[in-house]
Amino acid sequence: DPLKHKLSDYLENLQIIDKWILSRLNTCIKEVTELLESLEVNKAAKTLFNFIVEDVSHTYLRFIRRRVWIEEETLDKTVCYTVLYNVLSNVLKMVAVFTPYIAEEIYQHFMRDEEGLESIHMCDWPNVNESLIDKQLEEDMEIMLETLSATIDARKRKGFKLRWPTLETIIVPFNERTLSAMKRLEQLYAKAANTRKVSLMNVGEYPDFAKFKIEPNYGSIGPKYKEKVPLILKALNKMDAREVITKLYKEGKLEIEIATKEKIELMREDINVSQELPEEYGYSESKYGIVYVNCKVTDEIMAEALTNDIIRRIQAMRKDLRLDIEQFVKRVTIVTPEKKYVKLLSKHAEYMKTEVRAETIEIVHKDIYVSVKDKMKHTYEKEWKINEEAFIIGILV
Repeated sequence: DPLKHKLSDYLENLQIIDKWILSRLNTCIKEVTELLESLEVNKAAKTLFNFIVEDVSHTYLRFIRRRVWIEEETLDKTVCYTVLYNVLSNVLKMVAVFTPYIAEEIYQHFMRDEEGLESIHMCDWPNVNESLIDKQLEEDMEIMLETLSATIDARKRKGFKLRWPTLETIIVPFNERTLSAMKRLEQLYAKAANTRKVSLMNVGEYPDFAKFKIEPNYGSIGPKYKEKVPLILKALNKMDAREVITKLYKEGKLEIEIATKEKIELMREDINVSQELPEEYGYSESKYGIVYVNCKVTDEIMAEALTNDIIRRIQAMRKDLRLDIEQFVKRVTIVTPEKKYVKLLSKHAEYMKTEVRAETIEIVHKDIYVSVKDKMKHTYEKEWKINEEAFIIGILV
C-alpha cells in the first residue's frame, strides 16, 4: 500500500542494492530531464530505456528475488516493495512523455491509488533527490557487474552453468579502485556469482597456479617497429611475465629498453598474453581485472547444482499447470535414476519445498517408485533429462 508505506520511512533500512537503484533512478531522472530540456529526445528515450532494462529488470529485480519470495511480511520484504514502487512510479511518469497511452493504461490499472490523480498526465514530473545519489556506489556497481560478466564468461568456457555453485572465485584487480569496489560489494557479488568463496588478490598479485606466457603481437608491432622487432622480443624474454602483465593492465602500457639502449613503449595490444591453468579452473578478464573460477565438482556441489536444476524443472511444470505464483501444491515427487542422488537431494529437501511452494517433497529411487507408482497419484508427471540422465517429476496439486 503506497499510502501506508513511504520511502522516507525506510531510508535507514535500505540494503546496498536498494541504495544503488535509488541512486541510479535519481541520476536517470536528472539526465532525462536535462536531455529533454535540450530537445535531445532520442537520447532521453535511450537513457530511460537502458535504465528500465539494464538497471531495474536485469539487475535490481534479479538481486532482490529471494528477499521478496519469502511468505512472511518481513521488514526487508516491505523495504523491497517500497523501493520498487518508488522506482516504477517515477519511471512511469517519465515513460508517459514517450508512450502516453501505454503509460496511462498501466497507471489506471496498477499504479493509481485511492488518492491518485485522475490521469498520469496530471502528475508532476519527478523531482531529483540529490541526497539519494551516490556516484561512488554507482561506479562500484559498474565494476562489480563487469566482474560478474567476466565470471559468467569463465564459467561458459568450462561449460559450468550459473545454477551450479563453484568452490572458489579468485579476482585479480588491475588497480586499487577495482579492489576497493569489490571489497565493498563482495557479498553481493558472491551471491550473484553463485560461489562458495571469493578470494580478492592484491594489485600485482596472481594465484600461484597461473602460469603466464607473453609474446609480441607481430601484427601490431611489426608495422610500427620493423627491424627492431627481434630486439623487442629479446628484451621481453628477459622480463618476468607477471611484472609485464601487471604494468600492462595497471597502466595500459609498458616501457622496455632494447639492446641499443633505446626505450620502446609498448601498448596493451602489442603483447599477447596466454595462461596455463589446472584443468578445474576457468578464467576470463574484463577491463577491471582477471577472474579465475574453480569448477571442480564435489558431492556437495553436485547436490546443490542438481537441486537447482530440478527446481527449475518443477517451476516449468507449475507454469504448465497455470498455478498462481504463491499457490502451494500438496506434493512433489522426484524419481532419481541412481540411488546416490536420493541422499544428495534429501539434504536440500526443505529448501526445495520453499522454492517450489510444496507441502511435501518425496525423493525416491526409480526401483522403489515402480512398486509404489499406482498408489502415488499425480496431477502432472513428466520425465526430464538432466545432465544426460532421466529424472521423473510428479506434482499433486
